[in-house]
Amino acid sequence: MLVNLKQHKPEALVLFKKWYSHIFHGRTFSPAHEGGKNFIEAYVEAGKNLAEQYHFGGIVVVWDEFGFALEDLIGNSHRHAQQEIKLLESFVQTACSPDLGHTIFIGLTHVGIREYADRTGANEVVAHGLGQISGRFKTFKIELNAAESEGYHLLGMQRTWTEKGKQLLTVSTDAKQTILENCRHLSLFARVRLKVWGI
Repeated sequence: MLVNLKQHKPEALVLFKKWYSHIFHGRTFSPAHEGGKNFIEAYVEAGKNLAEQYHFGGIVVVWDEFGFALEDLIGNSHRHAQQEIKLLESFVQTACSPDLGHTIFIGLTHVGIREYADRTGANEVVAHGLGQISGRFKTFKIELNAAESEGYHLLGMQRTWTEKGKQLLTVSTDAKQTILENCRHLSLFARVRLKVWGI
């Protein structure tokens, strides 16, 4: 198991987590609690590395059905809504702010973030937290008519490239190809490739 962990094999991590939970009587393994990076530090470092080594501007996270995640966060008694809202706020403040290698977070919802507190009957503390964090996001309202394809087509037509944008697109295409070539040799991507070809 140790050799496979050092080689970053996903199945070794799954086995290690089971072993850890058994040894520590049900405790869940968390790299951040054992001296590793938490997800915020990981995004900051990854964004910086992508910018410095591969000339990317950073990372874009698109979370479809983010509203469903908020509803689960508020309604699931096994989760700590107030703590997770603070983590999300910290993520937006930290990972989304650097000039070099920042993260753009796009959470797709059906209503404003604060409105999920009213919809779910969240307590006052959680509602206040959602209200605070909603101020950290910019609202970009999209309403599609019955013919959604027409709406998507109109959105697509709004994109135009400046000369600087065209130059950056060329650089990012080369960088993407380099990343793809490097990832191709990893076992994780080999399995994905086999599954794709199997479809």
